[in-house]
Amino acid sequence: MIMLIASQYKKLIKEKGYSQVYCAKEIGISPSTLGAFINGKGSLSKAKQYRLHRLLEIEDEYGNLNIIF
Repeated sequence: MIMLIASQYKKLIKEKGYSQVYCAKEIGISPSTLGAFINGKGSLSKAKQYRLHRLLEIEDEYGNLNIIF
C-alpha cells in the first residue's frame, strides 16, 4: 500500500506538468475536493484515489497501482 503526504502529491503533480484543476477534471472531482484531499483535509473514494494514482503513475515496489486506505 502506498501512502503519500500532501507535499508528495503536490510535487508529483508539478513534475508531471499538471495543475490541480487538470488532475481534478481528469479524475472526475472538483478542484476544491482535490485540494482538500492533498492537504489532508478531505478524502476521496477508493475509485477516485485509484484514478489519481493512475494519472500520476504512482506504483508500489511490485509495479502495481495502489490506492490509499
